[in-house]
Amino acid sequence: MRRILPVALFACLTARADDGIYRDAGASAFQFLKVEVSARAAALGGTVLLNSGPLSGMSCPSGLAGVDGLTLTACHAGYLGSATQNAAALTWGGGRFRFSAGISTISAGGLEYRGDVPTSEPLGTFDYLDLAVSGAAAVRLGAVDAGLGAKIIHEEIWDTDDWGMAVDASAAFHPTGWLDIALAVQNVGPSVDFGERPGYRMPMTWRTGARVTPVLPLAGPVSVSAEMCKPIDNEVSGGAGVELNPVGWLDLRTGYRFGSDSQDLTAGLGLSYGGWALDYAWIPGALSLGDVHRIVLTTRL
Repeated sequence: MRRILPVALFACLTARADDGIYRDAGASAFQFLKVEVSARAAALGGTVLLNSGPLSGMSCPSGLAGVDGLTLTACHAGYLGSATQNAAALTWGGGRFRFSAGISTISAGGLEYRGDVPTSEPLGTFDYLDLAVSGAAAVRLGAVDAGLGAKIIHEEIWDTDDWGMAVDASAAFHPTGWLDIALAVQNVGPSVDFGERPGYRMPMTWRTGARVTPVLPLAGPVSVSAEMCKPIDNEVSGGAGVELNPVGWLDLRTGYRFGSDSQDLTAGLGLSYGGWALDYAWIPGALSLGDVHRIVLTTRL
């Protein structure tokens, strides 16, 4: 009972429900690791592989290779009820190598619980906290970027908690100046136990995607991204997005998520001035889940 609300929330945010429940649904722990952190990636249909920028170290570390200098990034997003996501990352490096350290949390408080017998009033309330502390490195080898990341994970739900660890590995290929191709395996790690229930696997996920960036007459630079992912506990899903850069300080973004009953259209924008960048994403929610508003602020130090 204690895990029902948090697990149900993120199952709805990340799951596909076509003809029924997937055979391995609920078999993996730490579902919050499937939720993207980057506002740019979220606005572009959840295409995280090539669009996460300085937040790449939390899920697709090869993306760090394209981040220059010392940067500090902070993220905030609100979900159903009192659930919020917060994250921060520091990136640095030069030459062929880039590094990142980050922390991300999803938490909520005052969640009502009831016993096995339905009651009009709750028996009480409880809180939950999901936490991941990550470190990552990336290297640029000509037309290929490679990255490896590791994270320590902690989850607390009422009086039950557990720790875990996982690694992410990704690579990006740049065969031409207008084409990028990437692939990743995320959240690879040993199984964990929750209370008296052993054997929850990590939510290992495979991803592959591509991005084309032509320069069109009148429209200027355009970025078109597409991505597919396959977690071990659900069907294949994906997303696509388009980003326009009508003027140097403004990016306009929209996208679509495929294979999700809870989210489809996405939108957002990016603003930049001097050494600062602000990214915003709006993800409308179905099934009475409400909309998600994600804000990311980045500064060069």
